[in-house]
Amino acid sequence: MEAEAQALGVSAEFVFVQANGEQLRHVAELIDAGQLTVTIAQTFSLDGVMNAFDISTQGRVRGKLVMTF
Repeated sequence: MEAEAQALGVSAEFVFVQANGEQLRHVAELIDAGQLTVTIAQTFSLDGVMNAFDISTQGRVRGKLVMTF
């Protein structure tokens, strides 16, 4: 993976996460209290998935790209 990333001029890292219900509840509380907000850059239907992917690879998205079904 590292060689492929270097060939493309990007960096890559593995991130391992573990589900944690207590942390998720805390995040939900922050959202409910208005202390945590998420900026949505654009919303796409399933037909727009390739457009969303292209936008995400440009590295200039400010906010989240949301897929609706």
